[in-house]
Amino acid sequence: MLIFESVFLKAETCIASAADPIILPPNVAYDEADYEVELAVVIGRECKNVLVSEASNYILGYSVANDVTARKHQDQTSQWSYAKGMVCFAKLLQIRLAS
Repeated sequence: MLIFESVFLKAETCIASAADPIILPPNVAYDEADYEVELAVVIGRECKNVLVSEASNYILGYSVANDVTARKHQDQTSQWSYAKGMVCFAKLLQIRLAS
């Protein structure tokens, strides 16, 4: 039996320093924002249809991410991009370069 993990993307507009405050947009109330730690894989160059055996060649590095989500908006659709992709909703620590 195959098990597929949830995969989502964060637009570059939602990336912010972990040291910066989280600023909620007007359509997200304080109690609607949730956060969790994630491993961020930073892709370093353009790629498409990459073989699994070649995937590591495209990784620039890794970071710890504070993944902020507007849960009210996430529950309204099957796509998570809007609820997770708001400005400042991806707080990153320093990127550790892949070797």
